[in-house]
Amino acid sequence: MENDRLHDGYQKDTSFFHSNNDNENIHILNGLKEDFNLVSGKNIFPVNVFPPMIQKLVGELETTLNFSPDYTSASILYAVSVSIGNRIQLKVKNSWLEKSNLYMVLVGRTGDVKSHSVSFCLHPLMNLDKQNFDQYLLKKKEYEQLPIEEKSKTTVPVLRQLLLNDFTPEAFVKAHYFNPRGIGLYTDEIAGFFNSFNQYRKGSEEESYLSAWSGKPIIKNRISGEEMRVDNTKVDIIGTMQEAILSSVFHSNKLKNGFIDRLLFVLPHKYVDNRWNDLDLDEKYIEWYSEFIEKSFYIAENSEIVLEFHTEAKEYLYKW
Repeated sequence: MENDRLHDGYQKDTSFFHSNNDNENIHILNGLKEDFNLVSGKNIFPVNVFPPMIQKLVGELETTLNFSPDYTSASILYAVSVSIGNRIQLKVKNSWLEKSNLYMVLVGRTGDVKSHSVSFCLHPLMNLDKQNFDQYLLKKKEYEQLPIEEKSKTTVPVLRQLLLNDFTPEAFVKAHYFNPRGIGLYTDEIAGFFNSFNQYRKGSEEESYLSAWSGKPIIKNRISGEEMRVDNTKVDIIGTMQEAILSSVFHSNKLKNGFIDRLLFVLPHKYVDNRWNDLDLDEKYIEWYSEFIEKSFYIAENSEIVLEFHTEAKEYLYKW
């Protein structure tokens, strides 16, 4: 998909893939560059896989708000993945189920509205989180007003979230514990998120995200005695990054332990003209998209679905 191609402009300036300090970094980053260039221009995001209304939305966002179709399409995939969580899985074999975990990095130039694309596509999920937060505050207030003897018989209200954008490693595990269907992590500048790994405890945080991507359990034992365990992990990550700092972010263990291989790098196949215009997005697209994401969420919320490959689809995958 997107991580296997670059716009022609990126081919002319590949300095951001080089490191002067570590030969292994140079080798791996140049390998990444080579992967991009091998199929440059041939691996355009297949917008036609989307329903017609989403195809139209992607085009309208490019025309009116200068959103790159690549950024928009990737962000929609992320929003759907968060909305379905671990409630919808894909059967590869009898003992092999896959979830839609996505770790995405939108890479581009300064000012090409990467963050705006993500924010627009996550807005329906943010609304769901706001509704959950309002309900939590109401239940918390009711709980606090209960007599002491009643509190011992009543479950303490907890905040259930779909998205996190400012969190510690413990807060991440706690949020997933209270929302076992899955958590979406997002940040405007994802470089800071990666660079903060392991500042609490060496090796711990990065290993947690490596395990979460593979759907392995996350177990936290704390001094306070409050143990937390998430078995059916489902974590999605999205963020933006400027092309010039790629090589400074992915170094050391991030290149050696397979972390970088779990990331889907999204680079636009063309730059969108960012000049201002008087065109505006029709409200009907905003309303339809919100309904689409909310419907995806509630379908998954009220059921557990295991999808199976059509024979032709499986043959296509194996050939690819």
